[in-house]
Amino acid sequence: MNHALGADPKTKQLGLPTPGGAPYTASTWSFVLTDGGPNQTRLLMRGRLDYNPPSAMNFLIWHVLTDPIGFVMMRRMMLGIQDRAEKLSQSQVLAPTTR
Repeated sequence: MNHALGADPKTKQLGLPTPGGAPYTASTWSFVLTDGGPNQTRLLMRGRLDYNPPSAMNFLIWHVLTDPIGFVMMRRMMLGIQDRAEKLSQSQVLAPTTR
């Protein structure tokens, strides 16, 4: 089974190939920075999940238990990134560095 990591040249996103037939869990997590206007950057995050076999137990584990936990974790991470970025931006406005 090959688990080589590869990038799509068009989208520049990384992905793992899906194993064929065997029980598996495959997921991707992407981070994209876009221009949000003057002095702003927008961070987009997307996660995708696929699993086999498609059973009621897997559905329960991944969608009922794991998804809400993942949402809380991702939201806290995003708020932490926002907080650090705003503090860094504020400190650079107050004390600009010269190069």
